[in-house]
Amino acid sequence: MSAELLYAEIYRKLLVVIPDLLTIDGAGRSKVKGLKTLNLNVISRSPSRLKISLSRYYKNSLGKDIPDPDVAIAVYPTSHIAEVWEYMNVKGLTSVYSLDGSWVDIFAKRHLNKCLNNWLGDLIAQGHVIKTRIG
Repeated sequence: MSAELLYAEIYRKLLVVIPDLLTIDGAGRSKVKGLKTLNLNVISRSPSRLKISLSRYYKNSLGKDIPDPDVAIAVYPTSHIAEVWEYMNVKGLTSVYSLDGSWVDIFAKRHLNKCLNNWLGDLIAQGHVIKTRIG
């Protein structure tokens, strides 16, 4: 699958998991019985790009919440594509782009977008749908 087709597939799957993706603001969550809660946070929004975070947390042996995973995703509504920006799990943080935009980790970009596409497919199969948090 080409990169552009992969990014379009990620965008399509995000719309299944987050039907109000283009208008949701703040945060939301999805709870499916027997599974970890899926969390959504809107990081930033502009006319050309929406940055969100999708995460699941578990408690470690000390009772501390640990993200596994916490994925920052850039969504480009006018192009109907989305891609991983950063990925964090118990092993650490992987950034696809540098903060100043001067470099791209091509290997991480390819690998993490394939992983995100698979994870979104799993979330859909599990029945996750993000609802806006109320209260």
